[in-house]
Order: sequence, then structure tokens, then C-alpha cells
Amino acid sequence: MQTNVEMLGELQRRAHMSVAVEQIEGEILKRLSRLARTAKIAGFRPGKVPMKMIAQQYGPQVRMEVLNDAVNETFVSLVQHENLRVAGYPQIEPRQDSTDRTKLEYTATFEVYPDVVIGDLSGIRIEKPIAEVTRADVERTIDILRKQKV
Repeated sequence: MQTNVEMLGELQRRAHMSVAVEQIEGEILKRLSRLARTAKIAGFRPGKVPMKMIAQQYGPQVRMEVLNDAVNETFVSLVQHENLRVAGYPQIEPRQDSTDRTKLEYTATFEVYPDVVIGDLSGIRIEKPIAEVTRADVERTIDILRKQKV
């Protein structure tokens, strides 16, 4: 995994990341072969379906799952490595200017929580307001509640 984080604003960041295509293809094959053991396709016993048919029927779905997992995994790894406090979900976009066909390159744009520094509070004085409730206040409130229920 290769990363590059840039600041777009005070809270917005952009990270350029990549994942090896070889790693993604290997995971796709592994998941398809695991799926082939239990897949039920008409005319074949479970576990006896040709891999070509499994890839044809389940390939796009498995590819999307693997790509999502790879993107999420690299993003989480980046967040942990850079010690970022991400606010919300990142916006993921494939990189169009990529010339290296051995890597899947993408850009994640996200926001981080601001760093908050609490100043010295020892000189601040807080006054607690004291409210006195008299018998007349209680009677007035009870009368109002009685009129609302009628």
C-alpha cells in the first residue's frame, strides 16, 4: 500500500492510495473457489460446478466485494498509521490519471475532527442560580394543568 495525504482545508484531507492488482485478483480467485464448493447451479452437483461457470455467474459480485474490502482495509490502515480522527465516511474515487496497470489507484477525500485545546479554566468563576419555588407557584401550576385537562 502506498499513500500520500494532503490537506485541502482546515478539516478536509485527501489521500492517494493504491492496492496491488495481483493481490485483488488472488483474493477474487480464493473467494470464487470457496464459493464453488457450495454453489448450486442447475445440472451440477454442489462442488462439481466448473470454475468458468462460477466466475461467470458470481464473478462481478465477488469482484465488487473484494474491491470494497481492499479499499476499506487500506483506508483503515491509513487512518491508523497517520493517527487521524476521521469524521464521517470518505468519498472514494478511482484515479483516472493512473498509468501503472499493476496497481489499483484511488483517491479518498474525507474530513477530520478539529484539534480542540482547552485553555486554563482556573480563573473562571461560575455562579449557580438559585430558584425558590413558593406555595403560590405550585398552586398556579396545578391550576394551569387542571384547565388543560378539561
